[in-house]
Parts: sequence; C-alpha cells; structure tokens
Amino acid sequence: MRVASSILALLAIATTARAQDDVLLPSEEAGLDDEGPARLAPPIAPRVAVVLLPGGPDVDPAMTDALTELLIAGVAARGEGFQIVGKEELQAQLERDDAETARCIESAACLGRVGALLDVREIIAGTLALRADASGAPAWAFDLHRIDVRDGEQLGRVFREVSGDLDALLRALEESIPELYARRVQPGRLVVRATVQGAAVTLDGAAIGVFDGAPLRRETVEPGTHLLRVEAAGFRAFERSVEVEEGATLMIDAVLERAGSWTPSPLVWVGGAIALASATAGIAFGVASQAEPSDDVSMRDVVEQFYPARDAEAIAANVLFGIAGAGAVAVAVGLAMSGIDDAPRERASAWVAPVEGGAAAGVAGRF
Repeated sequence: MRVASSILALLAIATTARAQDDVLLPSEEAGLDDEGPARLAPPIAPRVAVVLLPGGPDVDPAMTDALTELLIAGVAARGEGFQIVGKEELQAQLERDDAETARCIESAACLGRVGALLDVREIIAGTLALRADASGAPAWAFDLHRIDVRDGEQLGRVFREVSGDLDALLRALEESIPELYARRVQPGRLVVRATVQGAAVTLDGAAIGVFDGAPLRRETVEPGTHLLRVEAAGFRAFERSVEVEEGATLMIDAVLERAGSWTPSPLVWVGGAIALASATAGIAFGVASQAEPSDDVSMRDVVEQFYPARDAEAIAANVLFGIAGAGAVAVAVGLAMSGIDDAPRERASAWVAPVEGGAAAGVAGRF
C-alpha cells in the first residue's frame, strides 16, 4: 500500500506541475522583466483550501496526501484563477493533525478561523475510507464537500463508493470535481392558507397537511408547475395549477365556496308527468285492444263495430307509448341540465407579505 501511495504521490506531483504550466509567476503577472517597465499586478485571486483525510486506520495518510494533490490539480485545471492552499499549509496554520482537521471542518467557528488565518474563501474537504463490497473485495468510499467558509454554506457535495483498483478510484475522484462545481437549483417554498378549518391540502397528489388556522408550508418545492388541491366537506374543491419559481416563496389563499343545493330542471317534472300519464293510458288502451267479442254479438256487429274499435284502441296505445317515450327523453335532458346552484363570486385580490429574506407575492379570491 505504501509503495502504491508513493507512486500516487509522484503522479500527483506531475499532474499538479502540468496543471500549473500555464499559470504566470507573480513577477510575470506584474510585468517585471529586464526590458520593460512594471505593469500593475492583477487583483489577488480567491484562495481555496483542498484537503482529503483518511477515514480510518486502514487508509494510509500518505495515500490521502497524494490524492489531495490530485484534487488540487483538478481544481487548478478548471482555469478559474484560484490560489490553492494544500493540506500541509492548512494544518500548519491551524496546528492540527488529521483527526483535529476533520473535526474543524465540521465546526462553523473553526471554518471561520480558517478563512481568517489563511484568507480562504472556500474549502474542499473530504474523507477516504476502505471497506469491503458485497463480494468481500476491497472497495473505496469518499465523501467530498465544497464549503463557503464565510457562512458555512455547503456549495457542493459528492459521495462515491468505488469497487476496483486504484485507477478506478483516481477516475472517480477526477469525475467528482465538476460535480462539486455544478450549479445547484434552489428549491422554492409554498405557503397555503384556506378559508375553511379542516381543509385538506395536497400538492401533486401528496399531502401537505390539514389547515387548522396556521399556514401550511412546504419548504422545499422543485421549481416548475405543480397542481395544488384543497378540499373540505360541504365545499367545492379548490384546484389550481401553480408556478413555483426557483428560490421564491409562493403564498396562496385558497377560498373555498360552499357547495350549493341540487336543483332539477323543470323538464324533469314536466317530462316525467307526461311519460307517466301517457304510459298509464297506453297500457289501458293496449289491454282493451286485445279484447275478444262475446258470443251474443252478431257477426255483423263484430265486423262493423267491434274490431274497428279495437284497432282504434291499439293505435291510441301506440301513440300514447310514443308520447311516453318523448316524456322520458325530456326527463333525461332535464337531468343533464340540472346542477348545483352557483354561489356568488368575488373578485381576486393580490397582496404582498414579508417573509424571511425578502417579500413574497400572493393571490387570494375565487377564480
């Protein structure tokens, strides 16, 4: 392991040298040469500390030192003009060993001291651990953090588990550097109030909570369009498509309208009455049309009077059944036209409320 660490160290030094080939020396930046006048030096570049620490006794400190140099080379290769502070200078100023340095990185006060002593704006710090994978073979795990030492804000984080040899570990470390500097999307926030106690609030189908008088908050909402729904028994559901902007707070007042009473259309009653009366009369005429002549009726009366009367009753039954069908259609149309009485609508009103870190716009009313 120590032989491998020595090789890594040599590779790291060579990589660092290559990354710094294009960096001008202070005298070159200032234009101090033997043949020309001095030029004004550019502003001092921001300083960034980089350190990788062993995460356990199984990791050789010399190896993490070599990998720290590789990380330094990767940061320098980004070409952003950083002045980089390595592990040796960092620990010398803090007068701390590896274990104490790891504890310092977890302390906001100690990070502030790093910034003050070394004039460092950011620190890239991490630990490397050696463990076994599912098959029992050795595997690496590293956790890198990019931290703003001025306020302790984490600007980037990468965690990796790597199975394989040292080459696989080196590739994983190199690939992690762009991720540390990837732009972080700031989530939005959503604050919801309702006009009804006990209203259930959901966002994209996921419950936010039940309104009990205090505003309901969702602190991390992915920027974009979301579906907000507020429901309460006896009230119409409030459902809106809302747009949450990155880093902004959206405040919504959900005004629930009480559900109106169901009122049938007059067609239901008229059509129903016609259908019922016509069907009843049609049945009566239909039954009468099926009567048979009695024995005391002469053949002449049967032919000239009885059968024509039965035919007329059959025709009347058919006509009445048709009218009953039309009445049934009127009932169906009336049911389709029936509905809930509309409640009075109010105009929407916009407002602005103070929130932490600024102000937030909101909208309230019935839409």
